[in-house]
Amino acid sequence: MKYDDLIDQQTLERATLIRQAMTLAGWRLGTAAKALGMAQPRLLRLLQRALKTSALGQIWVEYRKTKPRRGRG
Repeated sequence: MKYDDLIDQQTLERATLIRQAMTLAGWRLGTAAKALGMAQPRLLRLLQRALKTSALGQIWVEYRKTKPRRGRG
């Protein structure tokens, strides 16, 4: 099975949405890749709202406040 076959439509939509949002905020691609890894529905809703309001930075700050950081072990 090819890697491309593993990527379903929802994942592609997430990737596109996150790419748009990161570009809007001027974030680098590496940051976008990390965000894609934790693209839960809540984050996607926040990103969609951000794309409409162009307030991604503030929404991201609010999102990070609600999600405790995981330490690296």
